[in-house]
Amino acid sequence: MEQAAAVDPILDLARPSILRNPYPAYAHLREGTPVFWHELLGSWVLTRHADCLAVLTDSNRFASDWRRAGEDIPAPLLSVQTLDPPEHTAIRHLLLDGFRAQDRQALHEELERRIADLLAGLADRPSFDFVGELAEPVALSFVTAFLGVPAPELDWFVPMSRTVVDGMDAGLWPEKHEPAVAARARLAEYAGGWLADPPKDGLIAYVAEHAADSGVAETVLRNSLRAVLHAGYESASRLLGNAAPPSSPPRRARRVPGEPGHGRGRTHPVRRTRPGGRPGLRHRHRTGRRHRQGG
Repeated sequence: MEQAAAVDPILDLARPSILRNPYPAYAHLREGTPVFWHELLGSWVLTRHADCLAVLTDSNRFASDWRRAGEDIPAPLLSVQTLDPPEHTAIRHLLLDGFRAQDRQALHEELERRIADLLAGLADRPSFDFVGELAEPVALSFVTAFLGVPAPELDWFVPMSRTVVDGMDAGLWPEKHEPAVAARARLAEYAGGWLADPPKDGLIAYVAEHAADSGVAETVLRNSLRAVLHAGYESASRLLGNAAPPSSPPRRARRVPGEPGHGRGRTHPVRRTRPGGRPGLRHRHRTGRRHRQGG
């Protein structure tokens, strides 16, 4: 089965032998294939940091907002992650000002207390699920404390978050696109409730107070707060999860396209795509060429 993916420089990363230590494969891509066209993704792939940085910082020639290339973008996908200046500048400044206004030391102390409470509840047990019972609750607790809102139920939020993440691979698995768009819409609706009844503290309180003067559309504001919630949770939970060495293959898995039993089985680590599963962080604005960055 490993040979089935070996002909593709992206899907080759899904081989079990590569998954155990992908960094030599990344280095090989950077050295031998710094730029290449990926037919399945319909995108140029960049693997070197300097090239990726050049694309990401050049909003004149490359676009995060695919509407500039004439494509329709579902409303739930319009956020700080998918806009270009000047729209991006307005929401970015509002969020950054809100970030800077937070009492980070108080948040640190509160997070320490919550972690201690979680560990105390697990201490007398012979074993526990490190990811599901510690990493994920801690991550969700942290990001919602930063936002200044109560944490949603894990049983509701985690499946929604995973659906959004799965949709980031819709360039390879198109069937993941629509469920991910729907999940983003539900999370944005949830975030919109914070603005209707904002807390007294946290990022949401700051954003609600200054939203009227920011010039940011309400839809973009809701989607961007959803993005902060989701990205904050995913980044923190995966970082914490990496602290525990795996004792078995990942439990959430699927095969690479073209393999027998595609859709059931092996995990792949390919870089995520956006918006809504499109295969690049940036679109070549003048020529319409797509560029995907990885490595």
